[in-house]
Amino acid sequence: MTGVTFYDPPPASVAMNVLESNATASAFAESPCTVLTADLRVNRATPGSFGGGSNESALIPAGTAVCSWYLNADRLSNGRLQGSMTFSSPILGLIYLSGQLSTSSWMEVPGTTYPSASGHPFEGNDSLTLSTNTVTWDVYMGGGYSDVMRIITAC
Repeated sequence: MTGVTFYDPPPASVAMNVLESNATASAFAESPCTVLTADLRVNRATPGSFGGGSNESALIPAGTAVCSWYLNADRLSNGRLQGSMTFSSPILGLIYLSGQLSTSSWMEVPGTTYPSASGHPFEGNDSLTLSTNTVTWDVYMGGGYSDVMRIITAC
C-alpha cells in the first residue's frame, strides 16, 4: 500500500471530517468472505485507466465468493491524494458511485459510522487505474467532500 493508513480493526467512524489527512487515505477490511446470493453491480471490473465518474456497470455473478475493502479519502484542505493498494487475490470490481455505494451498504461493518453515499462518490476529475490485483487513485478533493470506494476481491 502507498498513500494509505490501514485500520485493523476497522475504525468506529469514516464519516466526513473524522479521518481527515492531507497525506493518506484510510482503508480497512469491510466484509469477510461472503458468497453472493444475488448479482452485485459494480462501477468497474475491466482493467485499465479511467475517470472517477465513469460507469462500466458490470456484474459480479451470484455464487461468487467476495471480500470487500473500504477506502476513504478525506483531506483537511483542498488538494490531491494519490495512492494504491495491492491485494493477494484478484480484484473483481470497484464500487465508487452513489447508486452502487448505497445498494452495497449491506457490506458495511456493524458499529462503524459511514458517510451518506450520495455525497461521496468519485468524480470525473479523479483518475483510477485497475489491474488484476492493484487499484491506484489520484483524486482531487475540495468543497468539504470525501471520496469513498469499495474494492471487491475474490476470496
